[in-house]
Amino acid sequence: MPVGLLSLSTELLALIIAFAAEASPDLSRTSILCRLRLTCSRISASATPALFRSFILRPCDPSIARFHALLNDPSPFGPRSLVRRVVFESEVKQQHDDDCLGWSWEPELTELTREWYAAVSRLSELENVQHVYVRFAPTCLDTDDTGTGWIEAFPNSNVLNLRRGILVAVFKAIVGMRHSLRALSIENLLNFVDTTFTNKSCFTEVITSIQELHISIAADVDENDPANAFPLLPAIPRFWPSFASVWLAPASPRLISLTLYCNVEFGAVPYWQDCLSSTTASQDTAALAFPRLRSLTLGRYALAYESQLDDFLASAAVLPELRRLTLDDCPIVSHLSVSESD
Repeated sequence: MPVGLLSLSTELLALIIAFAAEASPDLSRTSILCRLRLTCSRISASATPALFRSFILRPCDPSIARFHALLNDPSPFGPRSLVRRVVFESEVKQQHDDDCLGWSWEPELTELTREWYAAVSRLSELENVQHVYVRFAPTCLDTDDTGTGWIEAFPNSNVLNLRRGILVAVFKAIVGMRHSLRALSIENLLNFVDTTFTNKSCFTEVITSIQELHISIAADVDENDPANAFPLLPAIPRFWPSFASVWLAPASPRLISLTLYCNVEFGAVPYWQDCLSSTTASQDTAALAFPRLRSLTLGRYALAYESQLDDFLASAAVLPELRRLTLDDCPIVSHLSVSESD
């Protein structure tokens, strides 16, 4: 006897709708779910939570207006109660999208600073949000014809100041939430620890309270570039030891899930290796331990030393509760060629 779609259980129907929403290259996920909601009440009951589960706030007027409209709905059981994840984007990509068409990048956000920040500050009105996602552009620093023009503005460039303002606004909004945030994701975080931001109380409050941290690093600053020794600027500190001390160390006692990606390989050079090592910690990096961590995902983490795996698999002091280790695009290094200057 054939089984009709509407005779399936609610759980199966929800899974089918979720897959159907990702199936078309010509229509956005939002468009598909909106159309499914119009078919019948049974399908609408499953499509509606999927439609509002994640909300993306982009730096354009239509997206900002839609975010305010969502929050202004007076019904306590309206769409805003279904939102579980909020994505804050700092650029508008050229894509098929119901909100924004065209191309812009982060400096364009300055034209909408007041409106965008006002929308971000209303995050606490979404009472069921568990995950906040901040997505930056993959490239932060501009270069001139010589390839080193960025150094003249770094670390006080307008783009860096803008990114700092975005992070401060988002972290303050998280602090203002009525409940603790479970997960924080940041895409394309610049490989430069901005102490002006990390020294703020909102950073400390957020980073010490979350249970999941997922970060992808955009290595836009070349730490080995001779231009980094520019005499009028402070020396750029090695990123990974600073990142481990400032971001990972305060979060480590509560984390149950950690994801670290980078757009270039990291982990093989010693000063990158000690980012996740208790036995090779340098003077800049305290030994790390993750007493509650169950899931660890590393992307493009280069494996070159036995001690790197020892901390993951053999050391009960570092990862006593680890249940899942995912290595994505992680090369195994058999030889290293190091120049005399390095």
